[in-house]
Amino acid sequence: MELLEEDLEKDLNENIEANLDENSEQMYEDPIELKLYFDTHHKKDGTWTHPQAQDNYEQMKALCKQAIDEGTEISGRQILEKVLKSKSGYARGLGYGVKPISSKDLEFEAILQAEKMAAEKRTNELTEQIKNQEEQIKSQQATINDLRESQNQLKALFEEFVLQRRSEGNASTIV
Repeated sequence: MELLEEDLEKDLNENIEANLDENSEQMYEDPIELKLYFDTHHKKDGTWTHPQAQDNYEQMKALCKQAIDEGTEISGRQILEKVLKSKSGYARGLGYGVKPISSKDLEFEAILQAEKMAAEKRTNELTEQIKNQEEQIKSQQATINDLRESQNQLKALFEEFVLQRRSEGNASTIV
């Protein structure tokens, strides 16, 4: 009976792990340009039109995976241009009439991406700093309240002491 339960639990765990792996792969969807490249360079019988086409596609998939692992954004068009290399006035893999992205545009996009990441990092740092300062303010406010309470107690004791001294002074003058 225990062996049956252990086998069922083992099978269940394996199924869960397999589903998690499948779901993690499905969470990311290939850019439309990669799908188009695959469809136009893959025959109906499942073979590639040319071995170079298969190599290119694998390089494109690797670039996608690398971008995901690094947490950077990369468009399908950028991937095509990196792998297929564009000619002057013609972007390979995108058909006629499509102009390649200029190196200035790529440089500008890279700078923009770097600035965006720096801004996000700075925002996170400032948010953390604000939280820390709010905690300090709460702590300081509690200290202030404690000091006020102590001051009020001392003031009450002092007034009591002064009244006691006055009553002792009045009592000695009467006698």
